[in-house]
Amino acid sequence: IWGRAGEEGNDPKVKQACYLKKCEQFFTGGTQNPVNNISVAAGLCAPSPKFHGVNKLVMAKSALSWQVNDYFPFISYMNLGNGKFFNNEGETTFDSEWYNIGMQDHLPTWRWWITTSYMGRTTSEVPSDTHATFTFDDAWFGGSCLKLTFDDALGSRAHRFIQMYKTQFPIAAGDTYKLRVRYKALKGKANMSFAMSAEGAEGTAIYQDMGTMSATEWTVLEQDLTSDFNNKVIAQLGMRFNSVDAGTEILIGEVALVKQGVTY
Repeated sequence: IWGRAGEEGNDPKVKQACYLKKCEQFFTGGTQNPVNNISVAAGLCAPSPKFHGVNKLVMAKSALSWQVNDYFPFISYMNLGNGKFFNNEGETTFDSEWYNIGMQDHLPTWRWWITTSYMGRTTSEVPSDTHATFTFDDAWFGGSCLKLTFDDALGSRAHRFIQMYKTQFPIAAGDTYKLRVRYKALKGKANMSFAMSAEGAEGTAIYQDMGTMSATEWTVLEQDLTSDFNNKVIAQLGMRFNSVDAGTEILIGEVALVKQGVTY
């Protein structure tokens, strides 16, 4: 895959974007959405827009399976482990290219499982107006973040779901946790909720409303994790958007599940 990263140009940023696209085509299929049903074809060279993706043959598994506690939070800054600069809390502390794969965050399991219903599995549930990609133009921490683009306006009853992480986070009754998302709205605004489900009932959504994303500077939204997960295991962690302005662009610089009252 890396050997073909220069097919679209030799500029480092172009090569990186090409490499990411080919990785996503290899794992989730040529359309970069695992819901789209591309037939398995013998002799088809991967990655390509017509490749079926290895997700057709391998079930998703999660490495996110620890007990979130005082010492082991789940925090992802969407940092790929390289960049044109290095940011700390949204401020540039190193203004040059860098690389350190050891600093790469836990990245979304599915890139990109975007649907109009929770855990949607049919092509009719795949929207053409919502896009997700990594960008090296800004970061809360590191050299990159996630960029979400919504072409069309969405009312309060129209939703876009981004199924992000397959997880196995056990939640003990009596322990208290916080969900956190850090964002920057480049254009427009959108209402965002975490859309999650419990092990054994993966198709039943549990929502945690986080509020409206409209601030044009890095801003954090936090809410206590709902008690619906007491003595259960979080099986999937994703996002739901509605009440979206046309042309909205939002950067996601942090997604986190942490123990309440603990500073990491």
